[in-house]
Amino acid sequence: MSGKKSLQKTIAGIIALAVVAGGIGLNTAVAGRSSSVVSAAVLGDIDSSGTVDAKDISLIQNYLAGKGSLPDGASADLNGDNEVNVFDLVSLKRIAISASVSDANYIHLNETYISVEGEGMELSSENKVVTITSGGTYYIDGTLSDGQIYVNASDTDTVSLVLNGVDVTCSTNAPVCVVNAGETIINLADGTENVLNDTETYTDAEADSTIYSKDDLTINGSGTLTVNSNYLYSITSNDNLRINAGNITVNHNSVDSLGAAVKGKESVVIRGGKLKVTCAADDTDTGADGIISNSETGYVSVTGGTVNVNAKGGDAIKSKKGYVSITGGKVTAKADKDSVQAETYISIGGTAEVYAYGKRSLTTGEGYNAEITDGSVVATSNEEFTNTAGIKVDSMLLNYSEKIDKQVISVKKDGTEVVSATPDKKYIYALICNSALADGKYTVYTGGAQMTHDGAAAAGEFSKSGTVGTFNNVTAMTETPVTEDNTITLSNSGITFSGGGASVSADLKTVTISEPGTYIVKWKKDRLLLM
Repeated sequence: MSGKKSLQKTIAGIIALAVVAGGIGLNTAVAGRSSSVVSAAVLGDIDSSGTVDAKDISLIQNYLAGKGSLPDGASADLNGDNEVNVFDLVSLKRIAISASVSDANYIHLNETYISVEGEGMELSSENKVVTITSGGTYYIDGTLSDGQIYVNASDTDTVSLVLNGVDVTCSTNAPVCVVNAGETIINLADGTENVLNDTETYTDAEADSTIYSKDDLTINGSGTLTVNSNYLYSITSNDNLRINAGNITVNHNSVDSLGAAVKGKESVVIRGGKLKVTCAADDTDTGADGIISNSETGYVSVTGGTVNVNAKGGDAIKSKKGYVSITGGKVTAKADKDSVQAETYISIGGTAEVYAYGKRSLTTGEGYNAEITDGSVVATSNEEFTNTAGIKVDSMLLNYSEKIDKQVISVKKDGTEVVSATPDKKYIYALICNSALADGKYTVYTGGAQMTHDGAAAAGEFSKSGTVGTFNNVTAMTETPVTEDNTITLSNSGITFSGGGASVSADLKTVTISEPGTYIVKWKKDRLLLM
């Protein structure tokens, strides 16, 4: 047995005994605490530092002992049993031991050529392409003007690519191409900026994306990644795509309507981080979709993070044959076509904050509903929302008399703003779902103008009763109603006010009007008492 293997075995044995005998100070009552599940393939890098070390071990120990929480997108469920428990801690310690005694693998990009340190890598004859042939962690740094990171490992290998400040351009293919692996993890090292660029024409018929993976792909870490794509796709997994963390910007420049910026064939799951996607369009408003899943059982799920998609010639978020679920995070979906589309159902709930702006919004397959059970939703479109059966949270449906050009919508109650949004597309119909819209009387302003509607009991009054209040022919008021309720009275002894939307200073010398409307101003002559 080699010295290296002997050391691994000895240390692993010591750790295992320590875990069994001492329990690492764990409270057994919480040893199986549930948490968000992330694939074990991220190799226990809980703090997204790019390495598995004592800090990761400390985080999970404190979590299991009830002394702390795990970071958003933390990769703590190493054995995939949907719980974070003592078994994950044991696995984490073993990973840390292996990492501490194994040789590091490094890929250095030197503008026109690649150099490597470590094992499991092969260089092309011109040193422009590095092929990773076995599982492990590979740290990549530097700039490559024309070349490729190519992964061809075994079906069971986990390959972790730590991008540690890279700028890679490939003029003939995908800059990062995974043709075989059990799973590939792209870890964005803390504090680094990473850029990937491709070309309009690929010579490899299999790869069709700036980042291409034939197998599962996970993106993790706290660094930044910018993907500048000119071909069919920008980030692709032909299995499952998971985005757990990172600050990711995707500039999809191809206007091929068959493509998309982000694709997970089986699923796209976004648990955290920031993802901004912009898809270009040509002069005929034709372009690619934003985020899609397209297998028979494929789906798109957002449980956290910030997602901003602008599909200028396609759909923003779409499951071609399955469902879309948004239960957390903030999602803004702007599209020339459908802002959110599913072949089956759309589910929005939990703590989700959703802004959907498109020619159509929240589009489901025939016989299915957009199920909105919680959270906050503002959806605008040019086609009427006819299916509201799945909405279970208090809502207002505003059907305007004419198209509105990107004007802010503000809903107020007793002069206090309840909901506000600025749709970034022209619209005729607006659906606003928010638990704050309980039954009652509201005023609605669009572009600063007070609105009214057919059937209003009083001009400008939106009286909501029931889960979904529908208001037709919403239009700006031609005259603001004069009401005795808002009266400012001036006198020798000071100013008084009755009504809402204004307040008087303590010395009775100043009245401040804070809300739009009509206010009656009166003069009251004080009586003089002669003695």
